[in-house]
Amino acid sequence: MELMKQPAIAAGLFFLVILLTVLTGCAKPQEGTPAPVTLAAQPAETVTIDPEVAGTATVQDPVNPTAIAGKGNKNKNPPTDGPVTITIHSARKVLGLGTPGKIYLGADPGDVFLILNITVKNTDDQDYNFTSNSIVVRNIERNTRTSHILTWHTAIKKSLDNLLLPPVILGRDDTVTGQVLFQTNDSEDYMVTLVDANRSGISSRPVDFHELLTTRNPVTVTINNVSKVSKFPDTAPMPGHIFLVLNVTIHNTDLKNGFPLALESMDLTDLRTYDYAPHSLNNGPNLMKNFAHPVGTDIMIGQNNSVSGQIIFGIADAPEYRLNLMDANRTIIATRIVRAG
Repeated sequence: MELMKQPAIAAGLFFLVILLTVLTGCAKPQEGTPAPVTLAAQPAETVTIDPEVAGTATVQDPVNPTAIAGKGNKNKNPPTDGPVTITIHSARKVLGLGTPGKIYLGADPGDVFLILNITVKNTDDQDYNFTSNSIVVRNIERNTRTSHILTWHTAIKKSLDNLLLPPVILGRDDTVTGQVLFQTNDSEDYMVTLVDANRSGISSRPVDFHELLTTRNPVTVTINNVSKVSKFPDTAPMPGHIFLVLNVTIHNTDLKNGFPLALESMDLTDLRTYDYAPHSLNNGPNLMKNFAHPVGTDIMIGQNNSVSGQIIFGIADAPEYRLNLMDANRTIIATRIVRAG
């Protein structure tokens, strides 16, 4: 009898293994089913700001929604001073100047127009010739440089109320104040350097846009959570791309006439390869069927009101992105770094 029990036990164990294998196979997702990967939620609190610009001055006009510096490490790129100094009163980033369809100048994809309100002062006995090449802007994030002040386009002259037009000869204790504009890669960190005729640096100031909000915080954007989807049953992204799904809340805190949220109100940049999505995909009806609360593409958000839901981008898979929110004038009024992996 003992000899017969062992084969019976072995047969029972063999049957149990087969049953577990079948059940495990049934639990696998079917082919073509989207596989969202939900990531850790972003901080839900509104980002506070430091009312300094580049560690040198406060914003002159608090009513004007001009971008100011955020919470970066100013000691990482300290300012320097020489016989000719540069003070940055305010800084902002815009994607375009003028009126689309009329007189308009747009930045290249992935670029911004960096507008600096500056004062240059000569404390030296020797005259200083301030020209269109007297300032070098270095993008610290990408280590790229631009050194030509843009003044030529009519849209620039119409959009800036105190445009500084070089050349200007500065004698001892002379100053000049105004706005200068550069086209550069979008970034959170820039170093602005004043140079002499031999292209040697004289004075420099860092400009920090980390977690940018504007001086009055007229509109805030909160990222509640992030997920990545490789494809949906009836919709696939472009080759080499994924769907990045942001669950956001956009709140109008200050604009009495409302904040117009359009398809182009947000853009996204992959901070690894700098792949760029100029707008969301929320105008795709087939794609939107996969979401419970997609954000519309033509919404007026009244003062003290909010809109929450999903905003979807097609972009390369990356661990970190930069999300910009623009107003109707294409000025970047809020930036959030999206950590996604």
